[in-house]
Amino acid sequence: MDSRQASIIMIIGAILWGTNPALIKLASWTPFGTAWTRALFCAGLLLLYFLYQIKFSLKSIKLQLLSAIFLAANSILFVSASLYTTPANAVVLMFVFPWITMGLDFLIEKKIPSRGDTLRLLLGFTGIVVIVWNGLNQSGALGNTFALLAGVAIALHIFFSQRLGERHESNQEVLSSIMFAWIITIIGLTPFVLQADAPSIISLNKSQLFYLFLFGLLSAIPWLLWAKAITYIPGHVVASLLGVEVFMAALCGWLLLGELPYIETWVGGIFILIAATTQILSSVSEKKH
Repeated sequence: MDSRQASIIMIIGAILWGTNPALIKLASWTPFGTAWTRALFCAGLLLLYFLYQIKFSLKSIKLQLLSAIFLAANSILFVSASLYTTPANAVVLMFVFPWITMGLDFLIEKKIPSRGDTLRLLLGFTGIVVIVWNGLNQSGALGNTFALLAGVAIALHIFFSQRLGERHESNQEVLSSIMFAWIITIIGLTPFVLQADAPSIISLNKSQLFYLFLFGLLSAIPWLLWAKAITYIPGHVVASLLGVEVFMAALCGWLLLGELPYIETWVGGIFILIAATTQILSSVSEKKH
């Protein structure tokens, strides 16, 4: 696999993830219950994959556990951030992660990002800010802190996943670390799901259960794609591709929930699509040379 193919795979995953916010609203369950469902589906899908492939690798257990712990931390922190601040704040503040991965790559790996990658990162981030601008505010200090920490956590997950990719040719090690992450998340969220005052899954109607199932499936599949692609793309480049997720979320809100997009959604979406498209074209150019 080359960086062009990895970029396309990452964008497909971002499109699938972009359906999640609308499906979460349609399922209408508790935040912790929804996150627990996602972890359950992700772990279940990866378990089926490993049973089919009969490959579960523990060749780099320390790196795998570090990668898993930070991914699990990201999942729990982002859900917590969503409880204490606005969705717009949570999304924008978590997107500090590419700057952190860029810094780690420079300090530890001595990798200097190209001017083109930096410009695409800025363009994609600008698009995200434009889309969520109406929802940004200065309230929710605790939630904002959780969102920033979620960004730090996903940056460290990407960093350690890429070190796994450098040590091993297959993606089994990365997939195994993601499997660990969702098991940790399930264990961490189960007490909150079982709280006496929390609505149980039995209380959901058929329509809600359908959307919850669809959410779980469409949030799990991208992790298989993520594991295949993440070791071929620098962490700071991932952000310009994942920005598609924010634009897709706005479109799904319009198509599934009737939430009319603002003009900022289309303007920001154009920025994001330009950043993602030029990233793919740049990968094609590098391949030719």
